Amino acid sequence: AACRWHHKAAVVAACLAGAAACVATPLGPSLLATGRGAHERLQSSRAHLSSSPAAPGQGAMEFPSIDGGLRTAGAPGAIHHYAQNCFRDCGHRAGDCPHWCGSGNACCRHGAPDAPPECQGISFWPTSAYHTCVHSATGGVRQIPLQPQPPPPVETMDINKPPIRALGYNGIAWRDLTFPGTHEMHILAIGDWGGMDGLVVTPEREKKEYRRIIQYKGGDGPRPHTMARSRAGCNTPNLVECFNTAGALGGNLSSPCLPSCGWTPGVDDQAQLLVANQFNRRAAQVDPQYILNVGDNFYWGGIETDCGKTNMASISPVARQQFDHIFEWIYHGPGINDKPWLSVLGNHDWGGRYFNAGWDQQIAYTWVSNRWVLPAAYYSTHVSYPDQGFTVDLFMIDSNVFDAKDLSQDSEHNLCGAMHTPLDASCTDAGGPPSLGECKAWFENFWREQQGWLEGKLGASLATWQIIVTHFPCGHAAGWYSDLHNRLGLDFLVTGHRHQQELWANSPALGGLSCIVTGGGGGITSEQSPSLSASQYGFFDLAISKDSLRVEMINHNGASLSMATVVPVQKP
Repeated sequence: AACRWHHKAAVVAACLAGAAACVATPLGPSLLATGRGAHERLQSSRAHLSSSPAAPGQGAMEFPSIDGGLRTAGAPGAIHHYAQNCFRDCGHRAGDCPHWCGSGNACCRHGAPDAPPECQGISFWPTSAYHTCVHSATGGVRQIPLQPQPPPPVETMDINKPPIRALGYNGIAWRDLTFPGTHEMHILAIGDWGGMDGLVVTPEREKKEYRRIIQYKGGDGPRPHTMARSRAGCNTPNLVECFNTAGALGGNLSSPCLPSCGWTPGVDDQAQLLVANQFNRRAAQVDPQYILNVGDNFYWGGIETDCGKTNMASISPVARQQFDHIFEWIYHGPGINDKPWLSVLGNHDWGGRYFNAGWDQQIAYTWVSNRWVLPAAYYSTHVSYPDQGFTVDLFMIDSNVFDAKDLSQDSEHNLCGAMHTPLDASCTDAGGPPSLGECKAWFENFWREQQGWLEGKLGASLATWQIIVTHFPCGHAAGWYSDLHNRLGLDFLVTGHRHQQELWANSPALGGLSCIVTGGGGGITSEQSPSLSASQYGFFDLAISKDSLRVEMINHNGASLSMATVVPVQKP
């Protein structure tokens, strides 16, 4: 027997009635056949990410909880006494009730005006007639302030070897870079480029309902696959169906491929490869000195291991495979081999909708690669051009606090969301968020820590150019960047996150600061259809000299779309 999830209201009954389990995956449901290790691909309304259910008779049946998270009957987190009145058994009160409703669940009533936080924002109710057990909006944990932690062991920052803990080198001044010569100097900038590796097999853990990163038919092949994401007038399930049908309208009746999706054959389905081809071609032409990488290096959820599970002196087989398939084998050739990739983490590198992905392995890779540079979540690098008489100070910072939200908020785009993060998740061993309840506060404190560090560094910088590289796009923290520009001499801001190419020249919104968004690297579908806008997928070429920075936007066809010239702020 099989079931397909079309409506949340019917899913539990439908799945409990059959011999197979309908499982809510990170991007939608998938069909799991019974029997250990069995897989059956389903062209679902949203996505298919394969998994391995328990063999019959070897544990409780898996089924989706009423708000979309995976639960296992009889195991912690299951909805107990589903659709029954829980008010009496929960002590005549609403709120967390693990002894009756199950771990992480609450007794709540739809529409109650005095509902506690764990009963707010529930997306589906079995009944509105009385109090009933639901998956807690806070996931069974409270959003709590960051508690005082014992200070981490003081590490000597020896850049020749990795830190003991991944964030042990935060604020480090990385190796100086020196580029002699009087020829034109170039920097390439790219972001949001790392497509899904359908061949990687990921470890199992709580609330991770997939073993392979497969979103649509054909996504299991040996190349990067573009992650499908909604566009205006086209929800994610509809765009996924366009991948399934190769653009033919219709298909799945509940989530058909729509004309408004603007799916463009030969572009959307190989976006990373198209951009990489032009990126490599431009590198061969201009011989850039280094690359600025603004993050979201691996979709869907970064390196598919958990933080702190691998020694910083080692690279896990999963991390090695993802780096090979998505980075090493894609970006190579004359002008790009052995060039430094100065990188930051994007929200998807932290996990996208949880914080405990293998982001520490991206940092560790710095010490096994001859070009990948990500020694900490924030750091600086000084660049000298001695024969041309100018210098650059690069400040690489982590802005992912802007996706660290309340536990029950925006579950699909929340590093601190309770729905998809294991209740016992911790990145303490890597120096990251210690717990789910402290996650948001940790990122907020982390952002303030970086702001103080950066203002001190900018104030002390004597370089000709000061450039910030970060993930979140032009427009975030606009007042702060404007102040850095006008008070401390910040010259240029390089960002990503929005999945297109943007050039903000001398932007009034940023107090005259120039900024680029280079989020069109092709790892995820663009904001608009590439058939309607030529600036969706691409990268930037920055030609830098003592007196100017020529900024050129290049798309996936190699076309030069726009250009601007930036001059350095006159320092006191």
